[in-house]
Amino acid sequence: EGRIIRPLLHVRRPEILDYLATRALTYRSDSSNATRIYQRNRIRHDLLPQLQAFNPRLVEAFARTAELLREEAALLEEVEQARWSAILIESTPGRVVLDAEGFAQAPVALQRRLVRRAWKAVRGNSTGLTYRHVASVLRQFVERTGEASMNLPGGICAGRLGNGVIMESDNRQTMDDDPPWEAGVPLPVPGSVALGQGRRVRAEVATHSPEAEDAGPDRMSFTMCADVSQTTLIVRRRQPGDWFCPTGMAGRKKKLQDFFVDQKVPRRRRDQVPLVVAPGGIVWVGGYRGDERFRLRSHTSRSVRLFLEEDE
Repeated sequence: EGRIIRPLLHVRRPEILDYLATRALTYRSDSSNATRIYQRNRIRHDLLPQLQAFNPRLVEAFARTAELLREEAALLEEVEQARWSAILIESTPGRVVLDAEGFAQAPVALQRRLVRRAWKAVRGNSTGLTYRHVASVLRQFVERTGEASMNLPGGICAGRLGNGVIMESDNRQTMDDDPPWEAGVPLPVPGSVALGQGRRVRAEVATHSPEAEDAGPDRMSFTMCADVSQTTLIVRRRQPGDWFCPTGMAGRKKKLQDFFVDQKVPRRRRDQVPLVVAPGGIVWVGGYRGDERFRLRSHTSRSVRLFLEEDE
């Protein structure tokens, strides 16, 4: 087989032709390079000659710029890899979860690269994601706070849930599609229930303190007023007709479906939200809100602390 000589950015066409002529080497020309049907040829034959009238060494300047950009791109890839490794929470087929705080603290240029990298990890290639899509993701999950989700091309969904920025495919298949806790699993106190993929709901006995009562909201935990000896808790997924009294709503009832809509929880994620339920109703919508009826009171002497945890 003969050797293939590929054109280099820093070598001009006249130089290549001179090289071939001095060595009496034959070559072939691609006739498609001469037609102006293609934009690349119109740039080469029409635009560049006009620009060279202003700067005869324009092509050399382009070549130097390309070399500089290649070197800087290599550095950016190293920076990107370091940040990706630092904020990556989960990477499974069709799903990537990044730490929201670490993502938001990155410079905007790095955020764009991280979005593209997450897209490629989920989709398998980098096609289909435009600058407009990337800008929309940044506006939704960096400039704003709270839960949100958005659809991207190719059946990809991006969302923010708890402390994670999530990108996943609609076609993703996981063992959690039908979790064993869906119909209800007893939650021992103390003890835990595994949810799959390293997630679990854990309960522990806590002693009431004024500090716990006055603590601000924590989406990943909830302290309930309870007499442990009489507390029967189960963990299950949502069911038709579910309702609760979210804390901060003065005891008003709200359908769980409406709560999910208000919180912008993606439909595909709603069956993965664990509910801690007592005989009196929903105690805690894991990762979101507790029920006012079970909230810690000043007269409470015993309490149960609930946690939604993930393996690090």
